[in-house]
Amino acid sequence: MKKLFAIVVAVLFAATFSFAQNTSTVVQSGSGNQALVGQTGSNTSVINQDTWGTGHYAKVDQDGATNSSDILQDQRGASAIIGQTGSFNTSGLKQSGPNTANVTQLGDYNILGSYSDFSGQAFQKNGTSFADDNNALTLNQTGDYNQAGVWQEHHGTATIDQIGNGNMGKVYQTGDPASFINTATIDHTGNNNYADLKQQGEGNTAKSIVTLGNQNQAYVNQTGDGNLGGTTMRGNENEVHVNQTGNTHVGTAVIFGSSNYVDIESTGFHNYSANYMGGDRNVINVTQNSSNNSNTNSINPGSLNIITVNQLSDLNTSTNTINGSANTVSVNQN
Repeated sequence: MKKLFAIVVAVLFAATFSFAQNTSTVVQSGSGNQALVGQTGSNTSVINQDTWGTGHYAKVDQDGATNSSDILQDQRGASAIIGQTGSFNTSGLKQSGPNTANVTQLGDYNILGSYSDFSGQAFQKNGTSFADDNNALTLNQTGDYNQAGVWQEHHGTATIDQIGNGNMGKVYQTGDPASFINTATIDHTGNNNYADLKQQGEGNTAKSIVTLGNQNQAYVNQTGDGNLGGTTMRGNENEVHVNQTGNTHVGTAVIFGSSNYVDIESTGFHNYSANYMGGDRNVINVTQNSSNNSNTNSINPGSLNIITVNQLSDLNTSTNTINGSANTVSVNQN
C-alpha cells in the first residue's frame, strides 16, 4: 500500500502545489512511486519513498526565499530532480543505487550537503550484490557563496558546476568493490572558489576546472589504482594540491595566471605528472616515490618561478622548461 501525507492522498502519483509559508511531507511505500512538489514562498519539502521499494521518482520545484528540500530514496532505480530559485536554499539527498539525481539552485547562499558536513545528506550508496550498481549526481549552482558536498560509494559520477563568487565544492568517492570507476568533476566560474576531490579505490578520475577567477584552491586526494587527477585554472593566486597513493597515477595542473602554487606528491609506481604555468611568482613542487615515474614542467612566460622535482627511484625522467628571469630549477633523482 502506498501512502502520502501532505495535501493530497494518492496510490501511484502524488503532487502538492502550495504558496507562502508552506510545509509539504510525502511518505510513500511500495514500488514505482511518483511524487511532485511545487512551492512558492518560504517552503519546506520532505519526500520519503519506501526503503524496500524500487523505481521511485521525485521532483521538487521551489521558488522563493529560505527553501528547504529533503529527499530519501533508499533503494534501487530511483530518480530525483530538485529545482530551487531564491536565496538561502538548502537541499538534502540520500539514495541507494543505482540512482540518479539532478539538482539546480539559482540564487545566493545555496547548500547541497554534505561532505562533510554542510548539515545535509548528499549521500549516494551502492551495495556489492549487483553488477550495475552506479550513482550519478549533477549539480548546477548559479550565484554567490554556495556550498556543495556529496559522498558516493563505488561506481559513482559527480558533476558540480558553480557559477559565481566564493563557492565551495566537495566530492568524496570510495572505490570498493575493485575495478569499478568513480568520476568527479568540479567546474568553477568566478573568484575565491574552493574545490576538494577525494577518491579511494580503483580506476578513479578527478578533475577541477576553474573557467574564470582568481584566488582559487583545489585539493585532489586519490588512493587506489589507475587514478587520474587534473586541474585547470584561469586566474591569479591559485593553489593546487594533488596527493596520489597507489599505482598508475597521472597528476597534472594547468594554470594561466600569476602567484600560483602547485604541490603534487605520488607514492607507488608508474606515476606521471605534467604541469604548465603562465604567469609570475609560480612555484611547482613534485615528489614521486616509486619506479617508472615521469615529470614534465613548463613555465612560459613568467619570472621569479621555482620548480623542485624530487623522484626517488629508478627509471625516472624529468623535463623542465622555463622562459623568464630569476627562476630556480632543482631536480634530485636517485
